[in-house]
Amino acid sequence: MRSLTIAVALTQLLILQSPAPVGFTSAAADAQAKAEKVFVDTVNPASARTWLAALTEEPHVAGTPAEKKLADYVLARFKEFGIEAELVRYDVFLNHPKHVSLKLIAPVEQELKLTEDPYDVDKDSTQDGMFPAFHGYGASGKAEGQVVYVNYGVPADFARLESMGISVEGKIVLARYGAAFRGLKVKEAQDRGAAGVLIYSDPRDDGYMAGEVYPDGPMRPESAIQRGSVLFLSHMPGDPSTPGWPSTSGAKRVAREQMENVPKIPSLPIAYAEAAKILRHLGGPVVPSEWQGGLPFAYHVGPGGARVSMDVQMDEGLKPIYNVIATIRGSSEPEKQVILGNHRDAWTHGAVDPNSGTAAQLAPTMSADEKLKTALRTYIRGFVEHVEATKILLSFWGRISSDKRARKANATLYATYRKGVAQMIEAGKASGELAPDVNVDGMAAVIVGIVIGVAMQSYFEKGAIDAEQAIEEAIQAALARLKPARR
Repeated sequence: MRSLTIAVALTQLLILQSPAPVGFTSAAADAQAKAEKVFVDTVNPASARTWLAALTEEPHVAGTPAEKKLADYVLARFKEFGIEAELVRYDVFLNHPKHVSLKLIAPVEQELKLTEDPYDVDKDSTQDGMFPAFHGYGASGKAEGQVVYVNYGVPADFARLESMGISVEGKIVLARYGAAFRGLKVKEAQDRGAAGVLIYSDPRDDGYMAGEVYPDGPMRPESAIQRGSVLFLSHMPGDPSTPGWPSTSGAKRVAREQMENVPKIPSLPIAYAEAAKILRHLGGPVVPSEWQGGLPFAYHVGPGGARVSMDVQMDEGLKPIYNVIATIRGSSEPEKQVILGNHRDAWTHGAVDPNSGTAAQLAPTMSADEKLKTALRTYIRGFVEHVEATKILLSFWGRISSDKRARKANATLYATYRKGVAQMIEAGKASGELAPDVNVDGMAAVIVGIVIGVAMQSYFEKGAIDAEQAIEEAIQAALARLKPARR
């Protein structure tokens, strides 16, 4: 994903520019190290383990009662710590599956699984409380057709197919995860007239060819399914029913057919065990060598041989989400805010993503209350919902002008970084290296959300160097050294 590429490069530049910790002069580094030691020494790992176990006891997809229960849990922890906190509700457009099915209908008829196998050693690997495979913001619909394998489903892959005289129009596209965000795979297929999209994790990239599979190792086993959102994030992140403005009570909404950043064709994520049943029957030419995955047979491009039917029916509409916002007010510059955050929602139990981060942020908050009460600036910790599907954490703060809290904030850190990133994107569009339809505001929000945590370190203590200057220098260096990623 090009936004991630740019973000990583910017982060590296920030880190490499100073021998001292990012955002600090050499003189202030010792004081910073002592302050950090206070946090490290007072964090209780046992409490973090307890919180992580509670946060991941059951699946908690955004907009479900299980997620609301976690919001209440996090709010209760802050109140237990004696910290001012509030629960803020937003009604946002999202989807949950009502019915999903996938069938191989030629050359043989076979139902393909959209659930995962359990493991005796892992009680949470059962399907209890878990949705079957689906894509966040995936479209409802039925599709049937021959299958075409498109490698990673990036523009260059579709161009390669066209050079081979193969069209995906009216076909079911089968793509493997990797090389681009899943939502862009669906968009590329949709723009070329595909009827539906299936996305799987190939064992070459994330399976037995990359290392030991679970439960013996960290790699994906054959029945594991990578869930996720297929929102067109690089065109516009956030709630698609409120493009460009917050999902506040009474906000203007657009209907689904007017939403420009959601798919119009159905899609499903599948396991490589199920993808193998399709790939094994594909006709057409053998794939280019770099398209060959890790399954134990030669891949073919198609079409011909394999034909599938898919049925995706979503329960979609406005559903409530809840952000927990905790505030420790600054002593002398309370209007200047340092915002730290993490999301809670997950596609299943979320032990690694996101709740290891949730537990890790709760731990220092509990032990550092008195320390933070002496800080110059206001510290805000946000534990938000619905990031998995829409990156609403980014857009929530990205659209801060409409929030009563943020109207009072000193937004120098955010605005300066956002300005520089927007300059980079505009330069890429002007040079033709980024697509002309790329939404500058939306992409800038995504990139800033990824890297702002690094730059934010310059706001931690009074010995920090000027945040605006540090960020501006980093942006200018990035603009001088980096070429925008190609579409």
